[in-house]
Amino acid sequence: MAASPGDPGGYFRSTSRFWMGAIAISIGYFAWAVFLPSTIPYKNLGQFGHFTKYLVDNHPKLLYNGLSQIRCRRKRTRDKMFLEIMECTRNERAHLNEWKDTVSKYRKDASKSEVMRDARDEKW
Repeated sequence: MAASPGDPGGYFRSTSRFWMGAIAISIGYFAWAVFLPSTIPYKNLGQFGHFTKYLVDNHPKLLYNGLSQIRCRRKRTRDKMFLEIMECTRNERAHLNEWKDTVSKYRKDASKSEVMRDARDEKW
């Protein structure tokens, strides 16, 4: 149902209680895994417990720092992307210069041909 322009209630609705609860439980579980990993009953949680145990044992820094490590990697990726763009720009400039040279040669040849044709036409 579309809200009328004068009624902000259609645009600013709260989400369902299910999603609020799911996110709150997820954040709580994440904090539990980070700060008290020895108290989690991994075997009782099945595959999810196995996965959490794997993360706690093999990637504690990732859990503790959260997404900050991923953000740092993204910065390096941006630097690489910038360098790739600059390299492409250099390549494009080289191709553009080659194209300009080709066009200028074509125009010179066309100009010579026109001069020769005009000279030939004047003889007749």
